[in-house]
Amino acid sequence: LEELVGEIERPRIHLQVVGDLGALDAAKAQALLRCAQEMVTNAIKHSGAHNLWLHLGCDRDGIRLEARDDGHGAEQVVEGFGLRGIRERLAAFRGALEVTSGADGFAASIRLPAGGAPA
Repeated sequence: LEELVGEIERPRIHLQVVGDLGALDAAKAQALLRCAQEMVTNAIKHSGAHNLWLHLGCDRDGIRLEARDDGHGAEQVVEGFGLRGIRERLAAFRGALEVTSGADGFAASIRLPAGGAPA
């Protein structure tokens, strides 16, 4: 993730990683990286955001990736290929995606449950 966000100038990306992700298996790590890439791409292409906050953390229930920007948002979220791709990627792990958008920007919450192999 640090490499992904390291050279992006706008929006400014604030990355926070919390918890021990050392035991994260390669398939879930790949899925999370692709989800983060999509969040960054959306912020660059669609939001007009100055900032994007990415928070990755884990606890006993699983892993959560939160993305929030300060862009213009939208009254209604229309899922294109990117968000559909995230949902499909997460479904393989029984994960979930929640999105919100409004005048204060776009936000996405990605959750992968603890343990388990792809479905």
